[in-house]
Amino acid sequence: MCYYIVMTKETRKWMFATSTLMAIALLGSIFVVTAVADMSLMAAVGVVQAVVTLVAIGLGGVFAYYKLDLFRDFQPHLTITQEVSHRRVGESYVHISVRASLVNTSKVKIEIRNATFWMQQVAPFPDEEVERLHEEFMAKPNHEKHLAYPMLVAFDRYW
Repeated sequence: MCYYIVMTKETRKWMFATSTLMAIALLGSIFVVTAVADMSLMAAVGVVQAVVTLVAIGLGGVFAYYKLDLFRDFQPHLTITQEVSHRRVGESYVHISVRASLVNTSKVKIEIRNATFWMQQVAPFPDEEVERLHEEFMAKPNHEKHLAYPMLVAFDRYW
């Protein structure tokens, strides 16, 4: 596999200027360490090399953390919100509008290819009946969980 890097004239100028300034800064720091610490040129080069290595490793770690997401959580997080509104239409009908929003709040790609929407009648059940149904629901194992509320409509949605 071969990758090509396309550079414009501005990119080449920026890279040349950055490289030149880094070289001047490194040579200047070597001469400063030689003069201030009163050590030989080879010893000063070793000190500057050690400092530059530590800074490069630190900057590489920061770059990897922010740009490469090395420490990210690979669990999908899906935030589901719903809005329900109703209005009376005529004497005997009520228009119910249900809007569900699914938002991926993680850095993991989530593909939803199909979904099933159920609309069930919850009211006008008394509170005691709702609590009893909820207790029955929570007592069942996960693969058998379903609500015993009357089903008004169910439809599938495919993307």
